[in-house]
Amino acid sequence: MFVDEFLSLLRLDLFPRDNTLPKFLYEIKIIMKQLGLSYNSTHACYNGCVLFRGKLKGTTSFPKCKKSRFIEGSNTIPCKVLRHFPLIPRLKPMYKCPTLVDLMISHNANKSINGLVRLVCDTKAWKHIDMTWPDFATNPCNTRLALTLDGVNPYVDLSTNHSTWPILLLNYKFASLVDNKKDFL
Repeated sequence: MFVDEFLSLLRLDLFPRDNTLPKFLYEIKIIMKQLGLSYNSTHACYNGCVLFRGKLKGTTSFPKCKKSRFIEGSNTIPCKVLRHFPLIPRLKPMYKCPTLVDLMISHNANKSINGLVRLVCDTKAWKHIDMTWPDFATNPCNTRLALTLDGVNPYVDLSTNHSTWPILLLNYKFASLVDNKKDFL
């Protein structure tokens, strides 16, 4: 429901009228499945003690904290779920498209020569990675990712026990090129 409302907000208020953004979460799931961008779900302990996988996959409670795997009154609805989105299937399409490959390696030719920071590849963090892992730095096709996360309460009710923690990955190479490529968008 939250995602459907968010999509509605994007479609009606932020994007142009003729956009093709899906209207519902169900449509997004179909597109994701067609693109091979699925995810893995794993039940987690309410207290964060363990993931219910491997030897514990069939258990209903964790031996250490004795908390139930499922919400009270249910045998199917888990208390917590960890959703893992495998990274490699998401990166492979970038290397299949010649235009994206050109964008991925063009930071190498666009580094600042006067010491000013113009792109992400001119920053101290980028240079630190280059010096720490020189083998990684020699191949311009290697992907550098930024990780960010933030807690969200999608129901705007501070008394609820539910929270969502989206974790986003940003491809630094694309971020450094958006400002400089006029024909990128």
